[in-house]
Amino acid sequence: IQVAAEGAALLKNENSALPLASGSKVTLLGMGSHVPMYDIAQGAAGIGNRDQITSFEEAFGDRGLQLNPTMISFYDGLKDKYPPAYQGSYTGAGTVIIGEVPQSEYGSAQTGSFAGYNDAAIIFLERNVGEGGDLPDNPAAANLVSDGVHDGLQINNDERDLIKLAKANFPKVIVLLNSSNPI
Repeated sequence: IQVAAEGAALLKNENSALPLASGSKVTLLGMGSHVPMYDIAQGAAGIGNRDQITSFEEAFGDRGLQLNPTMISFYDGLKDKYPPAYQGSYTGAGTVIIGEVPQSEYGSAQTGSFAGYNDAAIIFLERNVGEGGDLPDNPAAANLVSDGVHDGLQINNDERDLIKLAKANFPKVIVLLNSSNPI
């Protein structure tokens, strides 16, 4: 808990978006809200058990936030279709799979649920690279470039679309970077 607290930084807080009051009705957006980076890292390392880890959903709920259940269910249903991952190697070859859900998957059930949980949107962006899985020197050769951006370092189009969706539907948009790599 101490290491996590010391490793967190508030980079910007425009219009006093934070802190959120207990009881706020919020919508968590992004596959990272449901499949957090530490889950991916532990699974890749063959250690840990998700039952022993507090999810973001549990942590925010424990702090008194009311979470949009439609979106939690939505991401749960798509976690196998859009799994974020990084296949890296010591040789500098690897592939970043952002795993963000494209806007084409969002229907009226999802966007319609925003009205009941519109105090704020919390968007999760994450990257999982590190020891034994560094980003390669030549991103184009390692399939790290898509949508014209470097998927290991820049926000890709699916993530940009998610931010636009949030800005169009919520008075407060909070972006949470959960990353072992600069974005």
